[in-house]
Amino acid sequence: MKKIFLSILKNIIFITIFIFIFLYSKDVKESIFFAFDIWVNKLIPSIFPFLLISSFLINYGFIDFLSITLGPLFSKIFKVSKESTYAIITSIFTGFPTGSIYVKDLLKEQIINIEEANHLIMFTSFSNPLFVISAVGESLLKNKKIGVFLFIVHLLSGLLIGFIFRKRVINTSKEKKKKKIKKIHRST
Repeated sequence: MKKIFLSILKNIIFITIFIFIFLYSKDVKESIFFAFDIWVNKLIPSIFPFLLISSFLINYGFIDFLSITLGPLFSKIFKVSKESTYAIITSIFTGFPTGSIYVKDLLKEQIINIEEANHLIMFTSFSNPLFVISAVGESLLKNKKIGVFLFIVHLLSGLLIGFIFRKRVINTSKEKKKKKIKKIHRST
């Protein structure tokens, strides 16, 4: 009985949506064109240059340099291994889903364990900085300062979550980690 009721309810909802789309087709069409205009004229021009620059930074070792430099600091603050710093910094600079991808790679290569991976996933889901600043702040809200403010709040809230829910440092063999870290950097 419950399955039949849910099936009927689902069909009624879909039919209602279809009727509204048919009745308000002009509004639907305008909304689609408006969304496409935002995507083509605001989103792509604001995100593409940053994606290009961040790819260069990753491929030419800047993120590696930051990971090595900031590794001891991030390790103490967030109670993660120094090797996890790469995933944290990459996610800050490039936005999601890269943080999750690097956490998965670190876990797959057994550089970190599942406990540390879960902890990292909890707070390395940052939005692309240029998306927040340029597309949201400058293009949609017409104020770049609001975009910068939103990004800072977004960044600080993620880092605060990482700090509040930190656990102990997970240690594994240093030699094994160094070889696997190099392998991950080459594969990405």
